[in-house]
Amino acid sequence: MSLGKLASSSESFRGNPVRLLQAITHKSISLEYSSERNIELDIDDENSWAFKCIRAETTALTDDELSDLLNNTENVTFGFFTVKINDSNSIYLMANLNDIVVRGLRLI
Repeated sequence: MSLGKLASSSESFRGNPVRLLQAITHKSISLEYSSERNIELDIDDENSWAFKCIRAETTALTDDELSDLLNNTENVTFGFFTVKINDSNSIYLMANLNDIVVRGLRLI
């Protein structure tokens, strides 16, 4: 499995739906940002799964990284994450999906 960064923003998610389009089927989904459901991560390791995903937009997860993702997100594998890296906060929409699915999704 891979973790893919589907979208990122510092503030524009608030009050605005995010629409994702599946390229092959042309079906879309709208997601609403919710601060109550937002997961906060404090990253201080450039080798972490979250940092690698943000930098590369997708990263393959090892079994240990998948376990760490599940432990740090209370088993959430798809959603909005506020990630703090070196005193800077940004919001990301991330999902743990098959590589083909991640490559087929587009923000619209």
